[in-house]
Parts: sequence; C-alpha cells; structure tokens
Amino acid sequence: MSFEFDDPSPSPSPPPPSAPAGPPPLPPPLSHAWGQAVPPAFAPPYVSDAPPSSATNFVAAKFPQADAWNEIEFESAEPAPIVEPKFCGRCGGAWLSGSMLCGCGYSLERPPTAEEISAAADRHRRIEQTIARDQASLKSALWLYFAQLVVCLSLLILGLTNDHDMMPVYFLVGDIAMAAVTMCWVYLRWNEVRPLITARVSPLYFVAAPLLALGTFVIASLIVDSFVLVTDMPEVSYLDDFKREGYGFGWVVLSICVMPAVFEELAFRGVILEALAGFLKRNEAILVSALLFAILHLSVASIPHLCLMGIIFAQLRYLSGSILPGILLHFTHNLLVVLAEHNEFGMIRWLSNMFS
Repeated sequence: MSFEFDDPSPSPSPPPPSAPAGPPPLPPPLSHAWGQAVPPAFAPPYVSDAPPSSATNFVAAKFPQADAWNEIEFESAEPAPIVEPKFCGRCGGAWLSGSMLCGCGYSLERPPTAEEISAAADRHRRIEQTIARDQASLKSALWLYFAQLVVCLSLLILGLTNDHDMMPVYFLVGDIAMAAVTMCWVYLRWNEVRPLITARVSPLYFVAAPLLALGTFVIASLIVDSFVLVTDMPEVSYLDDFKREGYGFGWVVLSICVMPAVFEELAFRGVILEALAGFLKRNEAILVSALLFAILHLSVASIPHLCLMGIIFAQLRYLSGSILPGILLHFTHNLLVVLAEHNEFGMIRWLSNMFS
C-alpha cells in the first residue's frame, strides 16, 4: 500500500510588485499637541526634541523622512493689531498717542494681567476724581475773586458818586461784606484751608514777618510817592475821613489793618492760591495770585508794590506751611502805612531832608 504525502515545502510566493517611483509615502499626521505623549507608532526617527521655530521647521523636526513636506508652504498667522489704551496699565496716567512705552516703563508689547488692569483702572479713576476736584476748586476760587471784585467796585462807585463824609461807613460796610463773602468760601473749602491755619509754624517766621513788613513799607512808599510826584496825582488819605467823622484810631486799625489782613490772606493765600496750584506750577500760581491781589485794590499806583507783596505773602505761606505769618506781615505793613500817614511821614520827603 502506498501513501502519498503532500510536499511540506511551501510553494514559492509570487514576487511583490515593484514600488512606484517618487517620494516616500507620508506618515499619518499627528493628532497630539506639541509637548504631549506621542504614540509608539510614531517613535523616532519621526520624533525630534528640537523646538519648532516655524510651521515648516515643525514638520521637518517631526518627520525628517518626509521630504515632500518641506515643499509645503505654511502661512504664519499675522499678529493681532495692538490697540492703544486710553490710560497706562501700570500707573494709570493718560496714554500718549502713537507711543509703545509709558513713562513709568510699561510697554504695550506685553499684555497686562487682570490684576494690573484692575489696579490701573483704580489709579485712573482716582486721577479723574482729583482733576474734577481741582476744577471745582478753581471755579469756586474764581467766583470768590469776582465776588470780592464786585464789592470793591461798589465801594469805589459809592466813593466817587457820594459825599466823602460817608467814606468811613463805606469802609466798614465793605470790610463786613468782604469778610462775609470770604467766610462763606472758607466754610465750603474748610478741609483745604484748615491745615493752613492749624499747622505748627516755627517762631522764626513770626519774627521775620515784621521785618519783611518794614521792607515792603519802604518799597511801597517809594513807589507811591514817586508816582504822585511824576503824575501830580493827589495823595490818598485814609485817616482824614475817619478823623473828620469822629472815628477813633481803633476803628482805623480795625478797618484798614486787621480785617484786610485776615480776610485777604484767607481768600488769596488760603483759597485762591491753593486752587491755582492744582493747575499751575508753583511759581506760576504765585505770580497769578499776586496779580489778582494787586488788581483787586483798584489802584494803578499801588499795582507794582502790591504785586511784590503778593509774591512775598505767597512765598511765606509756602515756606511756613501756614497763612498766619502772612497775616502778621500784612497787618504790620498796613499799620506802618497808617502810622506814617498819621505822622505825615513821606519816604521821599524824609530821604530828601536827610541828604539835603
């Protein structure tokens, strides 16, 4: 009996078809983001540790064998346009148009964090509140000045159109009106004026005030007397009307020395100068307040020395931190003027007699 067995050797398989000419096939695309785990199927040589510098380099680093990918052009996304803010994200100040950098060092190239935006908004809101408060203070100070100017103009018109025998009464009424107007504004601006009254002042300023008053008196006398001599203008007398109506020297001191010194310093160095300092530089605020102070007195001959006195009063207020030395200086100056008129003292006449 014969058995037939199949030949265990495998039959030869047909040869595989030849691969078509051309670039190698592309591997399947990665679905994982850069930095995440890569499936084992895409292990090296496809994976590279080199960080991508562009879309093309990214593909080349991931698939160095895929030369065809190097021919693909990738369009890089354009950066979003930078929107200029209205205020700085760090200091809260107004942003300069066309600038990429604020004066505090904040740059638009780095977007601010939420905390910085919130802090900058708070600072910007405080800046706006400060500007609004300064504007309200300036408007209030200007209204105070025009109210005082109306009182002075009214007194001038009454003195020119009525009998001079009523001049002492006009002086007292004008002082009371000026005091009432000033105290209304001081009450409204008490938080700003109070530190100028309650501040602790070195005694040296109270010693220097009368000495400065002596200097301002000499300068004022020289200017006014020279103006009278050049223009043949009649001298202005404060005491004759008071003496003629029987008012004592105490009324003269109260009306001409005490009340103007107190209420003019409260108005000009307390309210007006403080309001001007919110918008002007220190020296500019001093000059403007001094000019307003000189104009208020409605005397052409007195404008030069009154401007000088206004500058001295303001500087003394800034140096001492209080208006009290200025009040003493103002009072002493006016008292010297009254005493000189009472004793018929003239600076030019005295100098001419001394050197003759």
